Amino acid sequence: MEKKNKRIVYIAKRTESKKKINIIKKIGVEVIVNDLPVELQFLKNSKFKVPEIICSFGSAADKTFPMIYKGSKVNLIIIRELIKYDFFSNYFKFYKELMFKAKLEKNIIEL
Repeated sequence: MEKKNKRIVYIAKRTESKKKINIIKKIGVEVIVNDLPVELQFLKNSKFKVPEIICSFGSAADKTFPMIYKGSKVNLIIIRELIKYDFFSNYFKFYKELMFKAKLEKNIIEL
């Protein structure tokens, strides 16, 4: 999936459910399944360029990624096509509230 000339790739956790991965693939987002936490993916595998912008559905990596990769920016991404699934709807609502409480609402991207 590309939006505004940006490639969107979902890096799944090793424990990610196949159902969730299939839903994400269904809307056209490329999925990479990895055995490492996303923060370590780029240290171990040099074929991937460290992204300047990280978009997340909400993750601990939102906090740790910029600590490891200085200058990277993290955003909460809400994909409207996923809201129809209860899991994503609840997840987005929870993390959106956290972003507002942390005064980071400018870092919320809705597609």
